[in-house]
Amino acid sequence: MRLFIAIILLLGGGLAAIATTWFFLQTSEDISELEKTEAARIAQPELSAKSNEAAEQPATEQPAAEQPAAEQPAATSKTEEVLPAIVMPTIDVARIGPDGSAVFAGLADTKSTVTLFENDQLLTQSSANSQGEWVAVVDKPLSPGKHLIIVEMTRLDGTTQRAERAILVELST
Repeated sequence: MRLFIAIILLLGGGLAAIATTWFFLQTSEDISELEKTEAARIAQPELSAKSNEAAEQPATEQPAAEQPAAEQPAATSKTEEVLPAIVMPTIDVARIGPDGSAVFAGLADTKSTVTLFENDQLLTQSSANSQGEWVAVVDKPLSPGKHLIIVEMTRLDGTTQRAERAILVELST
């Protein structure tokens, strides 16, 4: 009987070790993919800012044919142009106290207005900073029960975009 229990414990420990290793390997791959997409998102505004600076420089009075070859702008194809990244609003952090007080944070388009809804009822509004980060504190505490929190952003050009995912909160009495 002791031999049987020892074999079961060894097999269970081995399975637990394999599962733990697999979990950490999967998590590290997800984090590296997230870091790559985040680095690309951060690099996009820098590249578009450089192209805007180049476009704002005054043109010389010489015709383009008379300009030296070094000063002529390089011809770029449509595929080489840097397109602004499409940012979806997200809720990355949600802290809800036992009394219903709530704080939410996430990412959105830079300098956009972020609005939080419970179903279709307005909870609060906030503004995203130049990095696209936002924080919103709900003025009125959430009541006991289930709440579906949805985030929506309004860009500077007036277009609105809802997040693909919402948060479901259940507060007990």
